[in-house]
Amino acid sequence: MFHRTYIRRILQQHHLSPCIHQQYHRSLRQFSTNLHPKMLTYSGSCYCGEIKYTVTLSSPDEARTSICYCKNCQKWTGSAFGITTKIPRSSLSVTGKTIEHVSDNGSGTKLFREFCGTCGSGILEYGENAGENTYITHGTLEKPMELTPKGEFYCKYRQEWMPEVPGVFHKKQIKE
Repeated sequence: MFHRTYIRRILQQHHLSPCIHQQYHRSLRQFSTNLHPKMLTYSGSCYCGEIKYTVTLSSPDEARTSICYCKNCQKWTGSAFGITTKIPRSSLSVTGKTIEHVSDNGSGTKLFREFCGTCGSGILEYGENAGENTYITHGTLEKPMELTPKGEFYCKYRQEWMPEVPGVFHKKQIKE
């Protein structure tokens, strides 16, 4: 109570409206929020639960989910496409031991894929040119709708019966 009375007295002495006080506190809260942004956590796991992971980001914009129709992703997933979410490698924490498979991606670049040795679920993939990023398999996320696709790659390999996803970018190949 003393605090409110004191503020009111100061505002009256300087002929300031209470709105100034409210704006000051709103600005202070916004400044504090910007100094300590809320971190977002996304979790996921393999089918059997032996491998679990968390991704911690300051914004969902740090992640990019995309659909890939390349022959490599089709073989890896046993489906018409693969869906991965690109994230900074430093944002990922994995518990459990994955098995790593290394192969040529078809263009001379090594492609690393990590999966659960018990249930076979794919967890991660990254090329040797991925830099500080890695790609989590989208279907392993506990809430995949929180990181929806932003684009499609290798659309030239999309199955004829597969419709184009509306509202995202479309590339016939990786570099276009």
